[in-house]
Amino acid sequence: MSGFRIVIIIVVLSLSSLTAHAQINLELGKARNQQSICLHAGLLSNFRTLSSQHVLFRYDAKNYYLMTMQRSCFGLRDTSRMYPSRSSKVCGGRRDEISFEDKLGGVETCQVDTIDYLESRDAAKALIKERKEAKKKKKDD
Repeated sequence: MSGFRIVIIIVVLSLSSLTAHAQINLELGKARNQQSICLHAGLLSNFRTLSSQHVLFRYDAKNYYLMTMQRSCFGLRDTSRMYPSRSSKVCGGRRDEISFEDKLGGVETCQVDTIDYLESRDAAKALIKERKEAKKKKKDD
């Protein structure tokens, strides 16, 4: 019985450590907003793809991260699983890649451009629209 208690304690401490680490990363992300925000593999499970270039991760009810890829990634829109390609985390602004399964079960990779901290899904959609308009305006000039 005492071995079981030890296992439970270890599991609880591990989960507490992951939660604390995620919270620290969240606070750093808020402080550095446009700098290199990193997401750990455990946070990559709660996501919604907004396009073939944008993925929105939900940390909790009020905290979101928008991951923007370098280019459009075929199959990203239909994926149900993604993970960092080379380590236990993926960061914006340093050429990290994510791997994801396409709808045929093949594994694809895509290079991350930026990761932005946002406070709502609507803010993410507004940021995407703003960047698209800025890119179009720059192209027209």
